[in-house]
Amino acid sequence: MECRVSAARSKSPLGSEFDSFLFTPLGEDQNGLPLSVVSLLARMNLDPWQEAKDLADLPAEAAARRLACSLDSMTDPVLRRASTAGLVSRLLALLPKQRPPGSATPAMGTGVAAPPSRGAHIGTIVMITSAILILG
Repeated sequence: MECRVSAARSKSPLGSEFDSFLFTPLGEDQNGLPLSVVSLLARMNLDPWQEAKDLADLPAEAAARRLACSLDSMTDPVLRRASTAGLVSRLLALLPKQRPPGSATPAMGTGVAAPPSRGAHIGTIVMITSAILILG
């Protein structure tokens, strides 16, 4: 099996939907230090949140192969004893489920409003401040 690992990409601010996956403990290394998925990916010079997103976006079999490659890269003999197949299944189950292709985002009027943009907040603050200055 060929494993392709790419270097860390941008540090994009992805959400906490990956936390249960990333912070799952994998065990302790030979020095007694705890190892989690996030620390394993960081040791591999990967952006853990981006890697989690990439895994979540892959079909199940491709994600399982990719994660197995990452786990197989652990050089610590204590951690390598873990059953990779069972561990891969458990970890992938913690990733958020992707939406089926072509599924639409919630429509307007369903009670879910999009958050206002940062520019809208600044515009509102400027308008209120201007009104106070004019009236004051």
